[in-house]
Amino acid sequence: MITALLLVVLAAPSQTPWLERDGETIRVSFDLRTLFDPPLRRRLQSGLSTTLRLHCRLQRLTDETTVGTAWRIARVRWDLWDEQLSAAIDTPQGAKVSVFTSLDAFITTFAKVEGEIVAAGVAEDQQVYRARVRLEVNPVSAQQMAWIRRWLSDSAESAALDPLGSGLLGNFVRLFDNLKLGEAERTIQVDGRPVRADRLPYANQESPDPPPAKE
Repeated sequence: MITALLLVVLAAPSQTPWLERDGETIRVSFDLRTLFDPPLRRRLQSGLSTTLRLHCRLQRLTDETTVGTAWRIARVRWDLWDEQLSAAIDTPQGAKVSVFTSLDAFITTFAKVEGEIVAAGVAEDQQVYRARVRLEVNPVSAQQMAWIRRWLSDSAESAALDPLGSGLLGNFVRLFDNLKLGEAERTIQVDGRPVRADRLPYANQESPDPPPAKE
């Protein structure tokens, strides 16, 4: 497995995480639809199962301590016959299985976040924070890593795979030797701008009424 790491720090307004205050709760909004480039779109329409993990962290800038997170995970597969995409999307609110008639419809649902809670109990003080959003394609989970290690340590299954000692197993072990928990086929990261807690705009703040017209 060849792991490619693509680290992108972007400044486009729609992609850059936007933070708002709702009392002591911090909400985040961002739109990562333009990051679904042709290679990623081809991967999603290949007919192979694909896992996408979207993770947003709110960090204190001084020591990079994470004070809150928001996340969603999608397990998707494109039906080559019916030309539609099935997706199981997990969020902190629960899981939902949906069918999308187009890839763009799924991307909009998954990659566009509006006013999602990322942290609670954030005081309105002079601390500086930054939101960091990370999109991973087919990340290696702890469960998958445990299964791989357990399978490789099973002598019976190892012998069945390489009964003649031809080196096939050795190559296979080396293939996973450098595989690390949390790595993915592709990783895209978007960093927000640093902002002071007492300067965050308030969510759903109504504009003041205009003054009455003078006669």
